[in-house]
Amino acid sequence: MSEISRLLKVMWEEQETKRTGYKSIIKHLFGVVITLVCRYYSETDSPKSMSLLKLSSAISFMEKNYTEPVTVIELAEKAGMPESTFRHSFKRTIGVSPIDYLIRLRIEKAAEMMAKDNSIRVIDASQGTGFYNSAYFTRKFKEIMKVTPMQYLKKQRGSV
Repeated sequence: MSEISRLLKVMWEEQETKRTGYKSIIKHLFGVVITLVCRYYSETDSPKSMSLLKLSSAISFMEKNYTEPVTVIELAEKAGMPESTFRHSFKRTIGVSPIDYLIRLRIEKAAEMMAKDNSIRVIDASQGTGFYNSAYFTRKFKEIMKVTPMQYLKKQRGSV
């Protein structure tokens, strides 16, 4: 873990100084850090690390497929766990339920879309991130982002 900390420090320094080739160095070191973290967790027998390794496949699946309907059963299969064990492990390890994680991921992606595209409509961001009920999207967006999607859009466009 000390090696990982050292590499992260080097990455930070490269980002701050922005010397020639800094992006390539950061990209390479990031790959090394990920590899070392994976090795660390795969070589440990701690139940939490083993659980995190299994859960990572479900999280990765959610991040790649957040626009699609996703079920907890499907996620549990990706993690190679029974559904009840998956639900319990996910909540204990990540801190929220799998569905709450997916909803937050979708809202963050919708906010990203709205921040990048000045011409996007709320309905497009909603449907583009897997929400097909605009009232539910608005309620969840406000709950997570603390503003409505329209208020967020106006702020992004500098109209507030």
